[in-house]
Amino acid sequence: MTLIIASLEENLQVKGNDEKMVDLVKSLLSSSFDLHQDTIEYWRQFEEDNPDNYWMVTPIMRAIWQENKA
Repeated sequence: MTLIIASLEENLQVKGNDEKMVDLVKSLLSSSFDLHQDTIEYWRQFEEDNPDNYWMVTPIMRAIWQENKA
């Protein structure tokens, strides 16, 4: 899953937003949230407050975290 998220990050950097790809990764992560929780936590960069320092997937990971931890 780490490789998939890293690939999504690279794809977003090169091609911009790819809603289908984002939705697919969100679905995969949400369906097995407990299994991937540590990976999501790493990519969500919770301790970082400055959006200029985020990865492009950070807002996506934060949304997945919020949806599944609520």
